[in-house]
Amino acid sequence: MSDYQSIRVRDEWFSRAKYPDRIEHCLGFEKNDNGIRSAYGIPNISNQGQSKDKKTKYITTESLATSSAVRNWNGAAQMSTGEFILLIADDLVPNFEWDFKIENFIASNGFRDGIFKFTDDRCTSLTNLQNDTLLPRHPGFLRETYNKLGYVFDHNFDSTGPDFDLLIYALANGCLRDARSIKFHHSIGPIYSEDSKLMCGCYENKKSHSVRTISQIRMHSQKPSEIENLLEKKWHKSYIFMGYLACINRLSNNFMNSMKSNKKNYPAYLIVESLVKYILNKFLRPSFWR
Repeated sequence: MSDYQSIRVRDEWFSRAKYPDRIEHCLGFEKNDNGIRSAYGIPNISNQGQSKDKKTKYITTESLATSSAVRNWNGAAQMSTGEFILLIADDLVPNFEWDFKIENFIASNGFRDGIFKFTDDRCTSLTNLQNDTLLPRHPGFLRETYNKLGYVFDHNFDSTGPDFDLLIYALANGCLRDARSIKFHHSIGPIYSEDSKLMCGCYENKKSHSVRTISQIRMHSQKPSEIENLLEKKWHKSYIFMGYLACINRLSNNFMNSMKSNKKNYPAYLIVESLVKYILNKFLRPSFWR
């Protein structure tokens, strides 16, 4: 997160919650990030504790040459105590009553575990798409699933790639929860303008930034070849292919509908089922014959 943009976005999540007193904000940041320390009122010698305004619990991570995003999210999650963990960033804000909507979604479906996929693609991309794919860029976790995994993103990844790895895991284990009815506003560049206007580029406000922030650039710095190598060390190529297909917009709903909940889902089954559903829906629906 970037300095005062971080605390501004934090406050927005609190103000847009229906029950802000139930929200626990946990922050991970590089120990040498003096901008974050200044914004949150954190002493230079402190590596864990509470922000000056008592609204944030924080923990520091090592300052290395690589992006700290995954280390920061894992550190923050490790401090958390809530039953539901949600990964946010300084370029992401929710709609109003987001917390109530998540609670209601979990309760109405009777979920006790799972990795939750929200509509969190960049708003400028969603203007040209019917719906988001299944890639969990900013996922949510019920405590039981987080405890089983031991992380929110695999620590072997530095920046890009861990969300794709998480998608493969969630599909293969039948624990992906489709919460795309709940939207988060995701921007390119700062999400607020200098005069405090939302600049995400969605239908509600089509103005947006076009240049990524320094933190966003670092977040996307890992080379595709490195990501591919990490994935191939962990997953058979059939699982990786399954993940790529699930990230195709027009196939995502079919993958979600084909996944057997809380059961093992093998790539061959999910791929065939999803493609059959897509073909039947596209070519054999009643309107085709008219």
